[in-house]
Amino acid sequence: MQFTGYSRLGVFLTATLVCTQINAQESYRSEVGIAHATFKFDDIDAKANGIIGRFHFSAVNSNGLPLAESSFLTRTGSASITLVQSETSGHFNTFYNESESSGYRLEFDLRQKDSPNTVAARFGETESDNTSQPINATHNQTVTSFTVGRYFSDTFHVELGFLDININDHVSSGNDINSYSVSTKYIKQFDDSTAYNLEAKLERTSAKDDSSKEENTMLGFEADYYFNHRFNIGGGASFNRGDDQYDEGERLTLITNYFFSPHIGIELQAAQFYAKQAEGTDDESLDLLATLRF
Repeated sequence: MQFTGYSRLGVFLTATLVCTQINAQESYRSEVGIAHATFKFDDIDAKANGIIGRFHFSAVNSNGLPLAESSFLTRTGSASITLVQSETSGHFNTFYNESESSGYRLEFDLRQKDSPNTVAARFGETESDNTSQPINATHNQTVTSFTVGRYFSDTFHVELGFLDININDHVSSGNDINSYSVSTKYIKQFDDSTAYNLEAKLERTSAKDDSSKEENTMLGFEADYYFNHRFNIGGGASFNRGDDQYDEGERLTLITNYFFSPHIGIELQAAQFYAKQAEGTDDESLDLLATLRF
């Protein structure tokens, strides 16, 4: 499930308009974001609210850069924490599902202007109280990931990643998901303030439980066009194939960012998954993020 209400968002944007009048410089050191997400599959509905805090190890000068890409282009490292609460309800197959979850994620991204090498580490944990019938259970999930990368130019980056997810439902001995990935990112800027961003990712995932092990391969692409420093529209597609027929399918994503000023931005992301096999289930999600930089 993707974790990323609207009344809080309105208050956030209204209050921060005052900050824009005071601080007009296009540099920042910290970010605070408010996120809201909805997710639907089968007859299950889920929604989540989160808050994100990020501190950059040096000031990010976004002058003349696409604002959504400024920390990448300036090679600025950061540390962040994300807090999330979510709830799920509805029928899945013959069971009624109702649960509440809370979790956190810590992230450290190490990169410097005078070095082409990058290192990142992330750790997150989620606790869920599930009142589904006929089994009531508490679920615990931990997520750990590491990446190492290198800038081959000011705007081209390649990254290798490892991800480990451990799920313990206190009924079985647990489920483990491991993945290895390689991803690339390239940005091309033009003199008229337009730009485009291209990304690609290849990931191999292995999932195992008490009795089986299944492996899938995912290939994903994303492209974004920046009409100016503040506004971009993009889209992505990913293709999943392998042993786990629940995960086999295609996911299409639409993404847009708009910055009202160098310090206030909003991001909207909509995605639709089309299951390839009858065992799978289509799903759809909508994520909204508002960010204040200062």
